[in-house]
Amino acid sequence: MSRHAKEIHSFEPWEPVLKRLRRHIEINRIKNVVIYPFGLGNENSKQPFYAPPADNLGMGSFVKEFASPNPPEGVLEIRVGDEVLEKAGVTSVALIKMDIEGYEKLALKGLKRTLRRHRPIVEFELTADPKSPVSIKSYDELQSLFPENYEFLTFTEGGDSLTGAYVLAPIAELLRYDKSEQHDIVAYPIEKKTFIVR
Repeated sequence: MSRHAKEIHSFEPWEPVLKRLRRHIEINRIKNVVIYPFGLGNENSKQPFYAPPADNLGMGSFVKEFASPNPPEGVLEIRVGDEVLEKAGVTSVALIKMDIEGYEKLALKGLKRTLRRHRPIVEFELTADPKSPVSIKSYDELQSLFPENYEFLTFTEGGDSLTGAYVLAPIAELLRYDKSEQHDIVAYPIEKKTFIVR
């Protein structure tokens, strides 16, 4: 995305992934990425973190119920996204990409002003888990995390990771909330519908 945006703001609380991210940015001589060494949530705090397995560093989570084999790894910092972006002087947010292993509801709550003010397209992995106290439990709750006039689509299995081809479908056709599952979601304001290639 650094080739397509004036500025990227990236958040990563887990040191091994943070180290790798910084190294990739350095190797590729990318100059327009601002890195923050913390996660996003609905409050400024330190929260227990559950470390990922060595073979998939993207599986770390602030949600205990997310992956039972993940061992506790102390506490890591969480901040409210609205406050961070406002303090950084960010004046335009076009796209938010979020893959935070079950913590998306709280991160979206902390971005409420940003979503209302800038009305970005949001691509995120939604973890539905009836056992998790922080999981999104219904379509109504999902809608409540966004301003008015947002619509939702989900990526389906008809895509091709080798070519980048994808298929989007209405969320109601695929997403359930009564069992554990994950879906990649695109949330967009209706005035930006033409940007969503289906």
